[in-house]
Amino acid sequence: MCVSPPAYSPEPFEGPQAERGRAIPTVVQLAIIGDIHALWSPLDTAYFNASDVHGVLCVGDLPGRNHRQLPTVAKALSGLTKPTLVLPGNHDGPGPLDVLAEGLFGRSPAFRAAKINRRLDRLTADLSPAQLTGYRRHTWSTADHTVDVIAGRPLAMDGRFLSFRHVLESRHGVRTLDESTDRLCALVDTCAHPIVFLAHNGPAGFGANAHDPWGLSFFGRDNGDTDLQRAIGYAIQTKHDVQAVVAGHMHHNSRRPRSWQRRVGNTLYVNAARVPRIQTLGGTEQRHYVRLTLGDGAATAEAGCAQRS
Repeated sequence: MCVSPPAYSPEPFEGPQAERGRAIPTVVQLAIIGDIHALWSPLDTAYFNASDVHGVLCVGDLPGRNHRQLPTVAKALSGLTKPTLVLPGNHDGPGPLDVLAEGLFGRSPAFRAAKINRRLDRLTADLSPAQLTGYRRHTWSTADHTVDVIAGRPLAMDGRFLSFRHVLESRHGVRTLDESTDRLCALVDTCAHPIVFLAHNGPAGFGANAHDPWGLSFFGRDNGDTDLQRAIGYAIQTKHDVQAVVAGHMHHNSRRPRSWQRRVGNTLYVNAARVPRIQTLGGTEQRHYVRLTLGDGAATAEAGCAQRS
């Protein structure tokens, strides 16, 4: 198992990977879509197709509470003409009772894995040409900038456990958090360009308070994922240029504010899960996303709004 310092502790480094990333005069613009929870329409698809972003990263949780909207949202996302990656969240495949079992007991029944896998297979088909991903490296290039996107653990829910273990074992051969850490570190070893980590739940190490990016204040604990934390730390320790980590899962909005972006060293951490994603504020409809800019220097993020044309 690759054991490394926490993701938030190393100082900025200089090395071959960083020099390649920072010598580029142009930028890559990515749209980060937080937890959708059924709030996506053809208007959003049209907006991003006409935008100047180079790609779309979706952190998962596509349907609403009863999960019936999953095919509808997936088919709407399939209309995106920009390269699009979707990392499945804990509501993308598991049913409501599966999520409840994981929340109460830390494990859903093993016999449910086959049905969840069938739903994930259908989701893969419904999303195409957008890609359902997990435990994979994707290399994206513009005319003169290349970035490696590491897609993390699918179906993440509770930082203390390997959520939906039976599904991850059957689909990815991963049975423990240590094995998940090893899988992510192995992906890091294949990277030759600046890295963006894409996850559903964010990394551990950012606090347990309500205002912290992945804090669960009701239980007084950090809900972040330790396997992701270790993989980020390993990447930095091995002198890869980790420009950004984008995730969601822990919701925030004007009533429940969180620190949705934090910079530690050269790495920007973003919680894009503003829920509900579509709100009317001051008589104006706001369709939230995060615009992530990569290029010469540190990554930056700003809240964006997919406006009606």
